[in-house]
Amino acid sequence: MISRNPFIFGKVVTGKYFTNRTKELKELKHDIKNHINVILYGPRRYGKSSLIFHLFESLRKENRDFIGIYIDFYRIYSKEKFIKIFAESASKALGWNVSKILEFFKGILKTVIPRVTVDNEGKPVVDFNPQFNWAPSAESDRLLEDVMQIPIKLADTGKTVCIAFDEFQEIKKLNGNELLKELRSFIQLQKDVSYIFSGSKTHLMKDLFANKLNPFYNIGKIKYIDKIDTFELVEFLSKGFRDASKDITLDMAKEICNISDSVPYYTQMLAYEIFNISGIEKEITKDTVNQAVELILTSKSEEYIFIWENLSLTQKKALEIVIKNDGKSIYNSNTLSKFHIASSSLNKAIDELKNKTIIDSERQLLIFTDIFFKEWLIKRIL
Repeated sequence: MISRNPFIFGKVVTGKYFTNRTKELKELKHDIKNHINVILYGPRRYGKSSLIFHLFESLRKENRDFIGIYIDFYRIYSKEKFIKIFAESASKALGWNVSKILEFFKGILKTVIPRVTVDNEGKPVVDFNPQFNWAPSAESDRLLEDVMQIPIKLADTGKTVCIAFDEFQEIKKLNGNELLKELRSFIQLQKDVSYIFSGSKTHLMKDLFANKLNPFYNIGKIKYIDKIDTFELVEFLSKGFRDASKDITLDMAKEICNISDSVPYYTQMLAYEIFNISGIEKEITKDTVNQAVELILTSKSEEYIFIWENLSLTQKKALEIVIKNDGKSIYNSNTLSKFHIASSSLNKAIDELKNKTIIDSERQLLIFTDIFFKEWLIKRIL
């Protein structure tokens, strides 16, 4: 009988599927308990969302009075949508019954009368009158002020409250700096509440929080989320295969990390496919790993072709330069001469590729956000 696959990807992971980030968890717990705002940023697929969920889960186990409210800014396209999702997410996080939720929100919301619906899991969720979507600007401003009192009211009752805004850089797509300024005016006064601002477009996150001209400058402690230490990933892989009655050497586990560049998402993706391909075979071999890589490249080929065909010639050339130079020293004179490209043109293409989230910056290097897209280009195109 084949064991259940011990690896998972494509969704937020917690519990046994979460790869240990002991140092980061310890530091974040300390920050939240001391009501410190934290800015988490790093490239896509590094496990920031999973880290937040695992952090909240761990804090709930340690402290029954902890309330963690998670809000994904990819869902938000207007101030009104932000208000609705904030209230909805807060009510879900409370875990109270219908009457208690209604009583709490009626005491806070002065602009609208809240109502409670039930989500797909049977949990009560606060909602507003459907007409709210067409509320005048002044009414939205008042309701935003009401909703932003939720964390304070909870903290006043002795709760430890943390609000996590994931993919926060997406706020720049809304109404310029206006919502940023409004949120800053509320957050800076909430001394007994902590906020986590997480984002994967590192150049936008740096601008939001490190640029003195932006409203969120100096609003919290900036923390870069790096790759998980390869040693920890090797331990994670070894245990996962071992618990599923598979034999894997340390060298083979290291090879998996090397191929996936130790990026948590892609490490789990590759390990997942390796386990499936291994079938009833007990030992994980190099041939199995190679088959899994080829399977991933083949299955994602249509997606990668679409990305490649929609790039300009200069962007394609920029990607080749990044690959051939291992992401460093791409503007040196020899490289520019070899690829017949001006420094300004290359710089513009790199910025465009960052905006498309195809590449990103890590320390002093340019990296691919999708490790297997890079592998596909090397094997199929370049």
